[in-house]
Amino acid sequence: MMSILGGLPCLLLVTNGAAHTIEIANQAFFNLVGDRPLIGRPSLDALPETLRVGILSVLDHVYATGEPFISRGMPINFSPQSAGRAGHRYIDVSCKPRTASDGAVTGVIFTGFDVTKQKMSELRLRRVREALRRKVEENKYIFENSHEIICSTDRTGCILDANQRMTDILLYTHEELIGRNVITLSHPDDADKMRAARNAMLFSGGVHSFESRFLRKDGVEVPLLWSTIWSPKQRATYATAQDLTERYKVEGEIRRAQKMEALGQLTGGIAHDFNNLLTVIVGNAELLASENLDPRQTPILAAEICQVAERGADLTQHLLTFAQRQPLKPNYFKVEDILSELMPLVRRAVEANIEIRTDIETSGSFVLVDRTLLESALLNLVVNARDAMPGGGQVTIKTEVRGAEAGEDPLAVGQDVVTITVADDGPGMSPDVLSRAFEPFFTTKGHGQGSGLGLSMVYSFAQQAGGLARVKTTLGEGTAITLILPAVAGHSAEAIDLASTASRLSVLVVKTDRQRLQLVSARLLSLGHDVTEVRTAEDAFAVLASRTEIKLMITDGALSGEATGLQFVTGAIEKFPWLSAILVVTEEELVGKATLAQGSVALLSYPYSRKQLAACIHRVTSHPVRSGDG
Repeated sequence: MMSILGGLPCLLLVTNGAAHTIEIANQAFFNLVGDRPLIGRPSLDALPETLRVGILSVLDHVYATGEPFISRGMPINFSPQSAGRAGHRYIDVSCKPRTASDGAVTGVIFTGFDVTKQKMSELRLRRVREALRRKVEENKYIFENSHEIICSTDRTGCILDANQRMTDILLYTHEELIGRNVITLSHPDDADKMRAARNAMLFSGGVHSFESRFLRKDGVEVPLLWSTIWSPKQRATYATAQDLTERYKVEGEIRRAQKMEALGQLTGGIAHDFNNLLTVIVGNAELLASENLDPRQTPILAAEICQVAERGADLTQHLLTFAQRQPLKPNYFKVEDILSELMPLVRRAVEANIEIRTDIETSGSFVLVDRTLLESALLNLVVNARDAMPGGGQVTIKTEVRGAEAGEDPLAVGQDVVTITVADDGPGMSPDVLSRAFEPFFTTKGHGQGSGLGLSMVYSFAQQAGGLARVKTTLGEGTAITLILPAVAGHSAEAIDLASTASRLSVLVVKTDRQRLQLVSARLLSLGHDVTEVRTAEDAFAVLASRTEIKLMITDGALSGEATGLQFVTGAIEKFPWLSAILVVTEEELVGKATLAQGSVALLSYPYSRKQLAACIHRVTSHPVRSGDG
């Protein structure tokens, strides 16, 4: 009998009497509670934990009432004393009364099945389901309340789902978005970018980030920063997008603030440069007005005033070029010729305690550059060298013709180049200053003493000329900055002889401003031409009709209440086909009108010199005028 009971998989415990003395316990029960003495002992003594877990009360109830007791997954925490399975167990319990022949209850039969594994699996499954439920609710909350766009699309880009943020930003309803292809929502100029990003995501996997503009329902552009990933298992793309509108707005405000700060630096530096020029002009003018002036100094002082005024005009043109309001005017020049003419101004730009040395190679090689920019670049380098040596020193200007070396991109190795080096023996640059030397608006000078644009303009000029700029510096020994420009062979610079720019001409000058009228007339007379002056368009047409020997007309067209200058000049040439004309305009008007000049019309920009006027007359009367000359 015991061998049969011992093989049962269920737990079996048979008790007798009110003390529930244990009569039978099978091996499965011993495996549960451990190897302890049970048979013949009251349950409370043999299994004291039964009181704590409530089993004893169940035995008492069954013994007293004769009613069976059944419980599924009853938690029992046995404390086995030897080899039993300690810890929390879950048991399916069935307790039935033992009865005598007269029906009296004599004991209890306790059977049970250990369902701990099943119960733990159920509990784990319940916890997983609860976690999934919470996760779904959390994801739903995030999806619905996120400050970023969240959406999913199929392989073709059709929207499967979209959150409230997407509808709020793009002004479409949820129903209008579902099923719509995201390409149709993007800006037309960004559609290809969207397709490329989608293809890269599908074929290479991983998270892809990119910016793209979408169009709201009302047509307003919205810049978005996307992060997308393709799920092969769900066969869907999951994407989030951040609205960059506010960020761009803040960045724009920061840029505007930086521009205003840069503009303050620029105006301070330019004011400083103009003050230097005005000092020379005012000083020479005062000397000219002096009663004690040596007459032999008059032409020298007047010439210096003209040269400095021209530098002021060059500075204005340079600023307009920097502001992209003035077209570049490259031409072929010999560097040694430019330096020869520039040296007097260079020497006046430095103090007496600074020695200027030159080592100019006479090569005959030409460079194709905008002369004004080259001269400004060289003056900037000399002024920087001067400012680096407030206690005096030496500035050396050296030129060389050689082959381009490795690392001198964009020049090809061996290509003929002309180098211009401006070196000083000042304190040199520290590594941090050297790293920012060509950076716009970076300056080591005091407030109002420099714009921080000098070296950046030098660098920009070198690049525009197809070359580069290099810096060599050693602390305590000085700095050398070199312009490396491509050499051009077989060209000659255009030279205009003021005394023989053209044959003697009869010129009609049409001006409303008396001072300008007198100035242009005086310049024309000094060039050997005959001049007729008029103040109105009506008078101009009358003179042209009666004097066919007039072949050239000069005007700025500022004729009050009448047609524009270009309309006036065009009308005059249509009526008098033998006529050539020069239209004098401002730099801003030059950019806007240069493409409109045709045939025998040339444009000349304020301010202009006597030499520039002569050159313009030579061009307009000698050959078809190139648009934008002046």
